[in-house]
Amino acid sequence: MIVENGLIFRGVLYHIDRGCDSRDLLRILLEEGGAKASDTAKNATRIIVDPAHFTTYERKYNAEIVTPESRYYSADPKIVFSSIVVSAVGPTASFVRTVITDRGGQWLPKLTADVTHLVVDASARESDFKGFQPIVVADRWVHDSLVQKALLPTASYEIFTEGERKVGRSTISAAKRFCEALHINRKTGSKLHDKLSSSISTGGPLPFVPFEILSKIFIEFRDITLDESQPSLSALLLVSQVCGRWRDIAHCTRDLWVYMPFNFHAKRHYRRIHKLLELWTARSHPRALRITVRSCYPRPENPVIDFILANASRICELSLNLPAAHFHRFLQAPAGSFPLLEKLGMDVIPKSETIYDPSMGYSRFEYFREDIGYGGDPDNGVLWEAMTAPITSLSKTPQLRSISVCTGGFRNLDSRMFPLAWGNLTNIDLTYVTLSMFDMAYLFPQFARVERLIFATHDEMGPSMPSIPRVRLPQLVELNYFGFDVNDISIFDRLILPRLTTLELRDACQESVYALRTNAAFALREITLVFVHLTIPRLSAFLREMPSLTSLELRMCLNTTDDFLLFLTYDSERDAVLPHLERLVLADYEQHFSESVMLGMLESRWGTTPFARGRIATKRTAAHASTPAVHRKVRERITEMVEEGLKFEYVN
Repeated sequence: MIVENGLIFRGVLYHIDRGCDSRDLLRILLEEGGAKASDTAKNATRIIVDPAHFTTYERKYNAEIVTPESRYYSADPKIVFSSIVVSAVGPTASFVRTVITDRGGQWLPKLTADVTHLVVDASARESDFKGFQPIVVADRWVHDSLVQKALLPTASYEIFTEGERKVGRSTISAAKRFCEALHINRKTGSKLHDKLSSSISTGGPLPFVPFEILSKIFIEFRDITLDESQPSLSALLLVSQVCGRWRDIAHCTRDLWVYMPFNFHAKRHYRRIHKLLELWTARSHPRALRITVRSCYPRPENPVIDFILANASRICELSLNLPAAHFHRFLQAPAGSFPLLEKLGMDVIPKSETIYDPSMGYSRFEYFREDIGYGGDPDNGVLWEAMTAPITSLSKTPQLRSISVCTGGFRNLDSRMFPLAWGNLTNIDLTYVTLSMFDMAYLFPQFARVERLIFATHDEMGPSMPSIPRVRLPQLVELNYFGFDVNDISIFDRLILPRLTTLELRDACQESVYALRTNAAFALREITLVFVHLTIPRLSAFLREMPSLTSLELRMCLNTTDDFLLFLTYDSERDAVLPHLERLVLADYEQHFSESVMLGMLESRWGTTPFARGRIATKRTAAHASTPAVHRKVRERITEMVEEGLKFEYVN
């Protein structure tokens, strides 16, 4: 048999039924892809037919009928041979073909690069499969998989040439050869490793690997190839596991095919993966790419920026976690470089965390992968102070819908520096970009499409600052605000939020809560308040107007905790408060709950519902609850309820 290299339909001899629409177009596409026309349906390897005429062709011809029938080629993993492409050698080839195609697999009569499994019997000669890169298995693998009604691992059925046995490899596949060509670092001096190293071809093109397997190897194999502490055998075992999961890989979600997360922190790390990156991007064409990078590269210019700029026109999502100086070339790329960019995240790594400390006992890759650092003053200012020109790379990005800037270093958002189409954004995360009142007056009127907003204001806000205009944000459903309210001045009295469902406030004043009570109370489902100092009457009035609330989290907010628990407790004289509440988090450094009051509240709200394993029949008084034994008993009761699904966090 000859291993052919060609186009997508190489080896296909086709016949198109006269009743098919677009016969001429199908013929052009097939022949451009390497297929050849058959004079008659009898000699064809593929018959293209209208599904209405399928039955007639199935009975008359012994060929693959191209129809939507799942039993001929299925992506359903429940079908035994789903997602594999098989060819066979020997007298059992006809039987193998019937079994494979009837149970979800695909059959190719010739040994092409699309074949994932070559099935041979005892009469096969070594010349029949010598040089074939994917898996070569004995025909017993088909029989046993059929009996077990599951696709069995191929390791115990694989067949190797004599030369391959001398090398000592346990499995031979294109995926393994591909990974062996990535210059895996081998520190051990065992003879087996020496033999492995001597068998690796470092020149020429990398072996062909189906793109779906290639993407999975990239995600699961890249770390172990960069980590000097991992022996090569561990790396190869991991590759074997990846190849063994081919059934689940070939037809998995589209995200796996286009998502490239990678870490590298030294020149030698990047040298090991750059060849893989180039091949990966070439093979994924024309799919749009999603890239996530964390790199503590020690040099002034990071090579990953060259890779990103070279593929800028295909990137739809980009997340960068880099030292400050490495952002410059990316941010000042020509306008229009990222026409497909939909989501952008930028996070600056502090300079102190980019310094490798070998005394920790970790390799450079392990050290930065685990983010083992002691923090320090961020050098975000290095980035923004050096920016003498606008961020041109973000202009002319018509598809941009989400931006996250998790870095500080400047006190306001210069609209000239960020020439974005703010009116197109739906997700904005400016966690560490402290906005001034001028910024908000400029930005908020443009936020007509924003659905999720995270921002902070700084402590220079005061009576002398200009007020923002009254703004309606009709699409906003999630708001996270870190505020430094001064003199009880709140921005929320200027915002109308009709669809707000999730709210988190930190360091805000009571006026913010009061304004939200007026402008957004009835739609809220989840509320988190941190360091928002409230009185019980104000909080009670706020919560009574939110009957749909399902989650409430209060951290360091309350002055009298027992009073609040009594407010939440159901009784015959008090109307039900927050009847749909499912999650309650109460935390305070100093205040403590009385266990009896807490249990009374829990029992009144959830004691007779499916959340509780059984009704809490014994109520404990505050005096009894102070003893350790009773305290443990209360904890046990709460644990029982939590195990049944009640989401309750009690921090004391």
